[in-house]
Amino acid sequence: MQVMAVAFPVGVGIALALGVVINYIFTPKGDPVLLFSGVAMIVAAINSMQSLYKKHSVSLQKVSRKGILLSVSAGILMALFTGL
Repeated sequence: MQVMAVAFPVGVGIALALGVVINYIFTPKGDPVLLFSGVAMIVAAINSMQSLYKKHSVSLQKVSRKGILLSVSAGILMALFTGL
């Protein structure tokens, strides 16, 4: 259960942030300041979640590198799907 607490925000956050960037490159619509400030907030939330989990997980089980890589790759695949 604790692994999902890390994997889900990482995968979905990467998909959302990368999806916005990819879609804006191909179809530049909307206010780029608002779009990319939102992406910056998403990236900051992912980083803060990761650092807080590191502090909290000292006594808990470790998150495997394989699980994080799987979550990151799933996020990238989800981001590439948005253009289709």
